[in-house]
Amino acid sequence: MAEVAGDDDEEEDDDETVTPRLDVVRVSRESAARVAANLDVPLIQRSRGTFSSADDSVRLVCAYSRTYGAAPEGGFWFAFHPYQNEFLEEAKRGFVTFAATVLLIPLAEFKRWLPGMHETISPDRRYWHMRIERKNGRFTMNRRKGHERIDLTKYLV
Repeated sequence: MAEVAGDDDEEEDDDETVTPRLDVVRVSRESAARVAANLDVPLIQRSRGTFSSADDSVRLVCAYSRTYGAAPEGGFWFAFHPYQNEFLEEAKRGFVTFAATVLLIPLAEFKRWLPGMHETISPDRRYWHMRIERKNGRFTMNRRKGHERIDLTKYLV
Protein backbone atom coordinates (compact mmCIF):
# COMPACT_ATOMS: atom_id res chain seq x y z
CA MET A 1 0.00 0.00 0.00
CA ALA A 2 1.14 3.51 -0.72
CA GLU A 3 2.17 5.59 2.24
CA VAL A 4 1.00 9.15 2.70
CA ALA A 5 3.10 11.60 4.64
CA GLY A 6 1.85 12.49 8.11
CA ASP A 7 1.34 15.94 9.58
CA ASP A 8 4.55 17.66 10.68
CA ASP A 9 2.92 19.05 13.81
CA GLU A 10 1.60 15.70 15.04
CA GLU A 11 2.71 14.81 18.56
CA GLU A 12 4.06 11.34 19.20
CA ASP A 13 4.25 9.54 22.52
CA ASP A 14 7.91 8.82 23.40
CA ASP A 15 7.00 5.25 24.35
CA GLU A 16 5.22 4.44 21.10
CA THR A 17 6.26 4.07 17.51
CA VAL A 18 3.65 5.30 15.03
CA THR A 19 3.37 3.86 11.55
CA PRO A 20 3.01 6.29 8.63
CA ARG A 21 -0.46 7.25 7.42
CA LEU A 22 -1.92 5.20 4.60
CA ASP A 23 -4.47 6.13 1.96
CA VAL A 24 -7.58 5.87 4.16
CA VAL A 25 -10.02 5.55 1.24
CA ARG A 26 -8.01 2.75 -0.31
CA VAL A 27 -7.63 0.93 3.00
CA SER A 28 -11.40 1.23 3.57
CA ARG A 29 -12.16 -0.15 0.11
CA GLU A 30 -9.78 -3.06 0.57
CA SER A 31 -11.29 -3.84 3.97
CA ALA A 32 -14.82 -3.62 2.57
CA ALA A 33 -13.85 -6.02 -0.23
CA ARG A 34 -12.66 -8.55 2.37
CA VAL A 35 -15.87 -8.08 4.33
CA ALA A 36 -18.02 -8.45 1.18
CA ALA A 37 -16.28 -11.73 0.38
CA ASN A 38 -16.71 -12.92 3.97
CA LEU A 39 -20.42 -12.05 4.02
CA ASP A 40 -20.92 -13.12 0.38
CA VAL A 41 -22.67 -9.79 -0.30
CA PRO A 42 -21.48 -7.19 -2.83
CA LEU A 43 -21.00 -3.82 -1.13
CA ILE A 44 -21.25 -0.34 -2.65
CA GLN A 45 -19.26 2.57 -1.24
CA ARG A 46 -21.66 5.26 0.06
CA SER A 47 -19.10 7.63 1.60
CA ARG A 48 -15.44 7.56 2.57
CA GLY A 49 -16.04 5.01 5.32
CA THR A 50 -19.53 3.60 4.73
CA PHE A 51 -20.71 0.80 2.47
CA SER A 52 -23.97 -1.05 1.90
CA SER A 53 -25.55 -3.76 -0.20
CA ALA A 54 -27.61 -2.65 -3.22
CA ASP A 55 -30.86 -3.24 -1.30
CA ASP A 56 -29.43 -1.52 1.83
CA SER A 57 -30.14 -4.58 4.00
CA VAL A 58 -26.44 -4.85 4.90
CA ARG A 59 -24.47 -1.81 6.00
CA LEU A 60 -20.86 -1.41 7.01
CA VAL A 61 -18.95 1.35 8.78
CA CYS A 62 -15.24 1.07 8.17
CA ALA A 63 -13.09 2.76 10.82
CA TYR A 64 -9.37 3.26 10.23
CA SER A 65 -6.30 3.54 12.44
CA ARG A 66 -2.58 3.48 11.97
CA THR A 67 -0.62 1.02 14.12
CA TYR A 68 0.72 2.52 17.33
CA GLY A 69 3.67 0.64 18.76
CA ALA A 70 6.25 -1.68 17.27
CA ALA A 71 5.03 -4.09 14.57
CA PRO A 72 3.95 -6.85 14.55
CA GLU A 73 2.61 -6.00 17.99
CA GLY A 74 1.14 -2.63 18.84
CA GLY A 75 -2.33 -1.24 18.98
CA PHE A 76 -4.92 0.88 17.27
CA TRP A 77 -7.17 3.80 18.20
CA PHE A 78 -10.56 4.25 16.57
CA ALA A 79 -13.53 6.57 17.06
CA PHE A 80 -17.17 5.53 16.68
CA HIS A 81 -19.71 8.33 16.22
CA PRO A 82 -23.47 8.44 16.84
CA TYR A 83 -24.14 9.15 13.13
CA GLN A 84 -22.29 5.91 12.28
CA ASN A 85 -24.45 4.06 14.78
CA GLU A 86 -27.61 5.56 13.20
CA PHE A 87 -26.45 4.55 9.71
CA LEU A 88 -26.00 0.94 10.87
CA GLU A 89 -29.23 0.77 12.86
CA GLU A 90 -31.24 1.45 9.70
CA ALA A 91 -30.13 -1.87 8.17
CA LYS A 92 -31.23 -5.45 8.86
CA ARG A 93 -27.57 -6.35 9.31
CA GLY A 94 -25.12 -3.67 10.40
CA PHE A 95 -21.40 -4.20 10.94
CA VAL A 96 -18.46 -2.22 12.25
CA THR A 97 -15.06 -3.06 10.82
CA PHE A 98 -11.73 -1.84 12.02
CA ALA A 99 -9.78 -1.46 8.78
CA ALA A 100 -6.23 -1.63 10.02
CA THR A 101 -6.84 -5.20 11.12
CA VAL A 102 -10.16 -6.04 9.42
CA LEU A 103 -12.06 -7.02 12.51
CA LEU A 104 -15.74 -7.47 11.54
CA ILE A 105 -18.15 -7.02 14.44
CA PRO A 106 -21.96 -7.26 14.21
CA LEU A 107 -23.62 -4.05 15.42
CA ALA A 108 -25.76 -5.86 18.02
CA GLU A 109 -22.66 -7.20 19.77
CA PHE A 110 -20.71 -3.97 19.39
CA LYS A 111 -23.49 -1.85 20.93
CA ARG A 112 -23.42 -3.96 24.10
CA TRP A 113 -19.85 -2.80 24.66
CA LEU A 114 -20.46 0.95 24.19
CA PRO A 115 -21.40 1.69 27.83
CA GLY A 116 -17.92 0.60 28.93
CA MET A 117 -16.05 2.62 26.31
CA HIS A 118 -14.21 5.85 26.92
CA GLU A 119 -16.23 8.69 25.46
CA THR A 120 -15.73 12.26 24.36
CA ILE A 121 -18.71 14.52 24.87
CA SER A 122 -18.59 18.21 24.03
CA PRO A 123 -21.19 20.74 22.88
CA ASP A 124 -20.41 20.14 19.20
CA ARG A 125 -19.62 16.42 19.08
CA ARG A 126 -19.73 13.08 20.81
CA TYR A 127 -17.94 9.82 20.09
CA TRP A 128 -16.67 6.64 21.70
CA HIS A 129 -13.02 5.63 21.77
CA MET A 130 -11.92 2.14 20.79
CA ARG A 131 -8.43 1.18 21.86
CA ILE A 132 -7.46 -2.17 20.45
CA GLU A 133 -4.27 -3.88 21.49
CA ARG A 134 -2.52 -6.52 19.39
CA LYS A 135 -0.32 -8.93 21.31
CA ASN A 136 0.79 -12.49 20.60
CA GLY A 137 -1.62 -12.72 17.66
CA ARG A 138 -4.64 -11.71 19.74
CA PHE A 139 -6.71 -8.51 19.55
CA THR A 140 -8.17 -7.05 22.73
CA MET A 141 -10.37 -3.98 23.19
CA ASN A 142 -9.51 -1.96 26.28
CA ARG A 143 -12.38 -0.26 28.08
CA ARG A 144 -12.91 2.02 31.07
CA LYS A 145 -11.76 0.92 34.51
CA GLY A 146 -14.22 -1.56 35.97
CA HIS A 147 -15.30 -2.92 32.56
CA GLU A 148 -13.95 -6.14 31.15
CA ARG A 149 -11.58 -6.18 28.21
CA ILE A 150 -13.07 -7.75 25.09
CA ASP A 151 -11.17 -10.41 23.14
CA LEU A 152 -11.83 -9.51 19.50
CA THR A 153 -9.70 -12.20 17.89
CA LYS A 154 -12.73 -14.25 16.77
CA TYR A 155 -13.88 -11.28 14.65
CA LEU A 156 -10.73 -11.26 12.52
CA VAL A 157 -11.56 -11.57 8.79
